[in-house]
Amino acid sequence: MPTLTNWTSLFPKVNHGSKLFAAYEPRAKGVLAEVTRVGNGKRAVAVIIQLLTAAQARTVVCVPETKSGALGLIAALESAGFTVYSRPEDVAKYAQTADAGITEMEFAIAETGSCVQNDDRVEKRLCSALPPLHIGLLMTEHILETIPDAFRIFSRVFDAGYISIITGPSRTADIERVLTIGMHGPARMIPVFIDSLGGNADGKF
Repeated sequence: MPTLTNWTSLFPKVNHGSKLFAAYEPRAKGVLAEVTRVGNGKRAVAVIIQLLTAAQARTVVCVPETKSGALGLIAALESAGFTVYSRPEDVAKYAQTADAGITEMEFAIAETGSCVQNDDRVEKRLCSALPPLHIGLLMTEHILETIPDAFRIFSRVFDAGYISIITGPSRTADIERVLTIGMHGPARMIPVFIDSLGGNADGKF
């Protein structure tokens, strides 16, 4: 289990932050992550609705957490006409057939284009692993430079638990060494970086 909730207190003093987005983005896109960056929380909600609409999604599984709560995301999705399952028992029941899953990420790693997710809660793992579209929310300031930076945080935050390091959509080349996307998990992975949870919908990005 995590021994600290404020992960940012352990970030390196120098090598972290939005300045690393330029290094993260091409590496993430290189493994087919559909990287999106927005200036503020209202814009994030609008973009998520646009992404779900474009994907013709109707049902969404989403575990309520700090960022989604601050954004009023679940209520906004329901107002936009999506069916959202957020209670643990409902996520467990519907995740396998849901069109999309939305989770919060702790931070990203520029070196590999990865996103790190604290997956202690099984319903959160279901949201990110079972639907064909996974949207991950994280703050643009929460980008680390290297894998060793991430593991130094893990060693200080966890005495036991479950961490996922997600690098693009699910992929496998088990069958005749032919790369297949979405065989064992989401075929699309969209990390949405948010510069600020506040602000107006006509933000910079």
